[in-house]
Amino acid sequence: MTSQPIRIDWLDVHAHYVADHYAEARRAAGHGRPDGTPGLPGWSSAAALEVRAAAGVDAAVLSVSSPGVRFGADSLGTDPAASVLFPRLLSATKGSP
Repeated sequence: MTSQPIRIDWLDVHAHYVADHYAEARRAAGHGRPDGTPGLPGWSSAAALEVRAAAGVDAAVLSVSSPGVRFGADSLGTDPAASVLFPRLLSATKGSP
């Protein structure tokens, strides 16, 4: 049995992932207002999928908000992207394109 390829008509190439643990670490390190915005937005996979559906977007490429994963005194660990952020991202978005 062969699987059919997933057809993607609309792809969001700039969607931000701001999970609770990431937002808390940023605030603790003094980075609670990224790039001059009033604050960090809330994020959940359900809400992200709802926004995507309303906009007619089939899939999204998630990126980490500035200043990235290294801020403060290595607030997310020695290899924060690999050890903390990405495993949780994979878990939160499992089964979604």
